[in-house]
Order: sequence, then structure tokens, then C-alpha cells
Amino acid sequence: MLRPAPSLGPPPNPPLRYMTRRPLSIEDDEIIRSNLQTLQKQSRFKVPNIDVPIEIELPEVDAPPGMVADVSAAASGDLSSIAGAAPTVSGQAIGTSDDIPIPPTSQIGKAVVKAALNMRGIPYSWGGGTPAGPSYGFEQGANIKGFDCSSLMEYAFAKYGVTIPRVTYDQYRAGTPVPVGKMQPGDLMFFRASSRGPEHVGMYVGNGQFLHAPRTGDVIKLARVSDRSDLVGVRRFGVGVKVPGSNQPKRSGGRGRV
Repeated sequence: MLRPAPSLGPPPNPPLRYMTRRPLSIEDDEIIRSNLQTLQKQSRFKVPNIDVPIEIELPEVDAPPGMVADVSAAASGDLSSIAGAAPTVSGQAIGTSDDIPIPPTSQIGKAVVKAALNMRGIPYSWGGGTPAGPSYGFEQGANIKGFDCSSLMEYAFAKYGVTIPRVTYDQYRAGTPVPVGKMQPGDLMFFRASSRGPEHVGMYVGNGQFLHAPRTGDVIKLARVSDRSDLVGVRRFGVGVKVPGSNQPKRSGGRGRV
């Protein structure tokens, strides 16, 4: 007989990189192992003069809330994926809802937008682009000097001393999640979910538009957010970083009175 599974409570809210699961207690672990042994006994039985196990339909057992385990790992008795293992990053849209905490606005958001907008018209180059500017890429970008989608973001933030990862899905993991409804200029928008993470990134510039380097044969340009239905999430960088010289008093253009 199966025993009631331990309750781990509701899953934590995003951001993904802060998501953790509490370790199972000895009692919880014992319950899970006992249930697995019961299922294994129910999955085969001995028949005289027949050596081949006969498969039967297993009863459905609901997993405890908040627990995600690979079916094959559970069948083999390996509970490492259940008991506190780090969650894998998938193409699931995480961080797109409006119920996650709103991080502080990036003070360099408008500045990085300006740096990125200055690159409009530069060709897309697969693997091209560095923090210093456009460069030749490789494979289909070998003869094209420009940026790909993620290197354009890296370049814009590097202009203001902020280092972000080079690859799109690493940028997604490293940034601070932002609700879609609270996007600010300079926030990065991630699209096209895959098993490794989002495959495309653009920069929100305001007024329902974002800047991106779309694909080989195209150039860096603006697009409308409303035209995309594959948004995975929004991330913010540069929180706490100030635009150089932003605290300096403005100089008057005319002469002072004497």
C-alpha cells in the first residue's frame, strides 16, 4: 500500500537562478523509497514455468506539489533529481508574468539604448561582434563584419562598464527577471524557447519597440513587440550602475553676470 507522499509546498516564484528546493528529511526519503518499492512489486509477478516478467498497468501516483523528477530516475530508484538537485534550464517561459518582484530600474537603461541604436543598419554576422564593436563572424558570418543578436547586447552594456555573458541563454540566466508589463528601456527581451534556453535576444527601447539583429542577410533594426508571440522572458542588467558623469553639475552655455 502506498503511503501519503511528503508535501513540499508550492514551487518558488522566479527568478530561475534563485529557485531552490528544500532537502528531503529522512522520513520523507523513506516514504518515497517505500512507494517506489511498492510500485516495483506491482509491476511484475512470478508465473510458474514462465521466466519473462509480465507487464501490468501501474496505478497512477500524484507527485508531491513542487517536486519535479525524471521518470527514468524514479524507476531506477535514483532520487538525486528529487532530493534537492538543481533544476535544469528548459525552454519554458519563466519570468514573463506580472506577479514577480519588480527590480530597481537600471540607471543606464536609456544610455545603453542609445549605444545600441547607433548600430542600426550594421549587418547581422553569425558569431560576429565583440564588446569593442563589429567584427567578422564564422561559418555563415565569416565574410560579414557586424553583430549577432547577443553580441549587440554585450557591446551596448560594455560601453558603460557592465559585463554581461556573450551567449543568449547565458544572458537570460544572468539577468534579473522583470515582469513584461514593467519593462523599461534597456531591458533585454528573450525569444524562441529551446531546450538550452532562449535562442534570440533584443533590447526594449520603449514605445512598444525593441532593437535586435534578426538573422543572416538582415541588419540591426527596430521591431514591434506586438509582432512577436514567442517571448520567453525579460531580464535587466546594470542595476546600481550610474551613467558616467551623471552626477556632475550642468554647465551654463552663457557667461556669468559680473
